[in-house]
Amino acid sequence: MRFLRADEVPNGEVVRTFRHSAVGPLMLSAFFSAPLVALVSGWATAWHFLCSLTWFAWIAAGPVLLITAGIWWICLAATRAVVYASFLPSNWLVKTTRDGLYLQLRSYQNHHFTLDLPTVAYFAFDELASVRRAIETFDVGDVDDRRRGRRTWLELRLGAVDTAPLDAWLAAERARPAPRTRTLGVESSTRFDHAPVVVPRAGVVYVDWLGRGMLRAIAERVATAEDSNVALDAPDQRAFETRVVELVARGEHFAAVKLAREERKLSLTEAHSLVKSVRERGAAPASERR
Repeated sequence: MRFLRADEVPNGEVVRTFRHSAVGPLMLSAFFSAPLVALVSGWATAWHFLCSLTWFAWIAAGPVLLITAGIWWICLAATRAVVYASFLPSNWLVKTTRDGLYLQLRSYQNHHFTLDLPTVAYFAFDELASVRRAIETFDVGDVDDRRRGRRTWLELRLGAVDTAPLDAWLAAERARPAPRTRTLGVESSTRFDHAPVVVPRAGVVYVDWLGRGMLRAIAERVATAEDSNVALDAPDQRAFETRVVELVARGEHFAAVKLAREERKLSLTEAHSLVKSVRERGAAPASERR
């Protein structure tokens, strides 16, 4: 395994490239754009309705409308940013060659981060012991709307390769501050929690599942194993903080908060604070997990 910058990947050697699809972000963006389209198309009716409201109704409904509009605008801006990122050349996750594969460690959604450090890992095929599909499940929602969340990964089991440097790089990436920008005199920063690569334990690398085509491309040169199923939030011998960090490392912040509330009987604010502190301290080394 070796690290290199994205511009150091020799594209002339690449046989296949696997990218995140833009279909999902486009559909989500269309969903959040629908209210704006409806408002523009029916602006006369909307304006008449707003003008008909009494001052008392404005006092009662005004703050709710402002908060709702603010949340909607944030969601719309975020989905549009993901759509934009989906069409950039930086949107690739795996590039295979005849002898190995290049793995993009940074989420394509955070393409605006600095590019002056290595963000790609190269694995020769003879460094990979096996490949398979791994399915993780965890609870999402609240007591009244509890459902089982699911995330699928491509699992790369390595041979005599130390994954500690990769684990450390991913931890540093999660803690790396987002670049700040200034718009109309207001400073802001944007970071997406999408985690395309995770080291769940020593010698194993999880990669975003982009379909069986990616699995088949690697399986041409690497032995395959049966699918695995793991309940990520199941009580077991792992420490509570380790389970929380595992969820946060995968971008499942809300699931981590839910686990904290149920394990420690905390309020929502307390659970958010606990998850934030655990995230800032970082996870235990991969060799100590599972």
